[in-house]
Amino acid sequence: MSAKVDTTTLENQMMLNIANSEYNEVNGHNPQKSDETITWYYPEYLSKNMETNQVKGVVTSLVKKGLVCVQEDEDDNQIWLTNLGFEVYKNNLECTKGV
Repeated sequence: MSAKVDTTTLENQMMLNIANSEYNEVNGHNPQKSDETITWYYPEYLSKNMETNQVKGVVTSLVKKGLVCVQEDEDDNQIWLTNLGFEVYKNNLECTKGV
């Protein structure tokens, strides 16, 4: 299955930030499946290459596209790439190899 979902530069960057988060299961080292991208959802942790206040809007857009899931509660907030989001993330990596 090949995913074709239109994403913006900031959305692509956010998916990369989620996948490469040092707080996920593989400590940000080349996740091989979407389950390995679960990380803490705090804007200051995910705002690399964007303003912290942009994070919520970008994440909302990714959720609407089905690329990211967010779980928020009183104590812990988590975010991760869905299977579709992980496929888009991997496709984006392939497209940028050698660039």
